[in-house]
Amino acid sequence: MAKDNNWNYKFAAKFILETENKTRILHKLERNQFDYRKLTDLEIIWCYINREISLSKMRPLSKKSKVEYSSELLMFNKYIIDNFFNIHSPSPNIKVLLSISETKITSYIGYLNSEDTKTGIKRLSINTIVKKTNIIRGFLKFLHYIGYMNEELHHIIYSPSVESKKRDIILNEKKLLKILKYYKGNPIARGLIIFIATTGLNNSEIISLKVNDLIERDGNYYIRVRNTKIPREILIPNKVYEKIIEYRLRRRLKTVLDGKDSSPLFTTHNGTGFERKFLTAYLVRKLNNTDVFFPRRVTVMDLRYFFANLAYSHGSNLFAIQKNLGHKTVQSTVKYIDKLRDELS
Repeated sequence: MAKDNNWNYKFAAKFILETENKTRILHKLERNQFDYRKLTDLEIIWCYINREISLSKMRPLSKKSKVEYSSELLMFNKYIIDNFFNIHSPSPNIKVLLSISETKITSYIGYLNSEDTKTGIKRLSINTIVKKTNIIRGFLKFLHYIGYMNEELHHIIYSPSVESKKRDIILNEKKLLKILKYYKGNPIARGLIIFIATTGLNNSEIISLKVNDLIERDGNYYIRVRNTKIPREILIPNKVYEKIIEYRLRRRLKTVLDGKDSSPLFTTHNGTGFERKFLTAYLVRKLNNTDVFFPRRVTVMDLRYFFANLAYSHGSNLFAIQKNLGHKTVQSTVKYIDKLRDELS
């Protein structure tokens, strides 16, 4: 959803993330005998995000989570304003969250699950929808807990389960080769796609990789994944190593292995490391802007599924695939492999 300047999104986001608002909101609640219904939409979202003066005993959010949660809740708030109220220029004192109903929530969930009118493909991946609905559900549960609303509306949100949903495998060797051929003259897109498809690493792990994580031992190349819940060392095929070198050459970066170099292995055009959201957006755009047809939007997760299925079909041990993917249990790995899922279903 576009962030409408008339609604002053920047002001709203800044307000929610400012801890200095605590004293003012606390005084307002004290004057009103802690009746949270007296708060504006921005103030009630502030209470949920910062979790300092609410009655709920919730774990505090990290700075990164605060930004993500505030963005999602402001979009939810804006959707209600745009679709259920005839308000052209909402003020910071607006109070539409008090009107939340099953109809409004169902409408918003329908919006999240809607398809692109041009392509007929869902706008959001299953993972994104899960993340967004979980945030909204937690917020609604909080509103009921503090007495802001009488109804327990969070129960009506049934978020699709990423674990239980059988993901359709749409990326195979033939289609991946076509994508790589399409980007033959683009070592940046080509290098990143090949790297994920042959290692199974996720975006969070990729952006944390440093030059000194790429090592050579007995003629083989390895990548050390350290900034993760499951540290591991992964074998890199020589051809993939060559693609990393081509990537760094295009970025005009050093290509000599240096155990003391802690700069990012993969960088943006200005030499800085990637932000996770930026890298995700870049890869999704490149994966879908080719002449290769797919029944739905291709995501980075599809590259990880591709890796698991390709490795298994070429005889790789299931536990070796689990190690590459960074899964805590082999059961999670089984869900990535089409042939094994069919046997278990």
